[in-house]
Amino acid sequence: MRGVRVLLTGATGFVGSHLVERLCASGADARCLVRAAGGPARHPLPEAAVPVEGSLEDAAALARACEGAEVIMHLAGAVKERRPGDFTRVNVEGTRRLCAAAAAARGLRAFVHVSSLAACGPSAADRPREEDDPPAPVSAYGRSKLAAEDCVRASGLPWVIARPPAVYGPRDRDLLMVFKCVARGFDLRVGPAVRSVSLIHASDLAAGLIASAGAAPRSTYFLCDAAPYPWDAVVAAMAAAFGTHLRRLRVPRWALLPAALLSQSLGRIAGRPSIFNRDKVREIAHAHWTCSGARAARELGFVPERTLEEGIAETAAWYREHGRL
Repeated sequence: MRGVRVLLTGATGFVGSHLVERLCASGADARCLVRAAGGPARHPLPEAAVPVEGSLEDAAALARACEGAEVIMHLAGAVKERRPGDFTRVNVEGTRRLCAAAAAARGLRAFVHVSSLAACGPSAADRPREEDDPPAPVSAYGRSKLAAEDCVRASGLPWVIARPPAVYGPRDRDLLMVFKCVARGFDLRVGPAVRSVSLIHASDLAAGLIASAGAAPRSTYFLCDAAPYPWDAVVAAMAAAFGTHLRRLRVPRWALLPAALLSQSLGRIAGRPSIFNRDKVREIAHAHWTCSGARAARELGFVPERTLEEGIAETAAWYREHGRL
């Protein structure tokens, strides 16, 4: 990627911050779409990255941002609804505007769109999802990500769609609650007792996204660790990182919706959306969220660098160092 001009959206988010760091370290000319001064920015950009003012709502700003870009990596999106309709407004309409701006630009070699396993839906217990399986999202968020994929496929761009599963690593907020419970010695089981998941560390995902920029156009990949994990193995890795002995606590299915409604209400009072909400309950009700990374390994040569234990230990250490636990 040395010398390649790359436009990123979502560069100040969790995954985007890891990606822009890797791009700058590789010598890429990283341009990052950021909101006007004073807007929200969760993570500062590296000094080598060039901020480009604009948003997914501003078609003129998107047109300026796309000028001269050889690669566009689209990570920006809503994972929680701050206002009703945010999933459609940001994930679908924002992607459509960016695709239109990219289509009008010259010299574009790749448009890497970061989707989600949620766009496809849960898997069977004994078979991880593969890229060509018919999608069946179960949440509003998943449906919006699938609709965004449809926008990308219809754009005529040299697109590549990347679908990560759950992402963890330093700076993550969404799995922090699980780490906190384990650090205090509790294995909190919400929904089905026997679960399996696919995971990927944010830095490994960043490497996979960079590899995706060199893929054949009109390709779709799951970017994930080589094999799914039983949830027991994930919790055990966290317990090993903290040196805790766990006591399992079960939250029955009937309690999920009232707990989600309470979480949403508290979030509204605090002025921020909650990750645990009615939409999340629809996903939690399914026990298996797994996918296969075989195609990415075969066609991209993508193999994550970290073991689960290494990635969990690194994440736990970061939480400790930054006072999150």
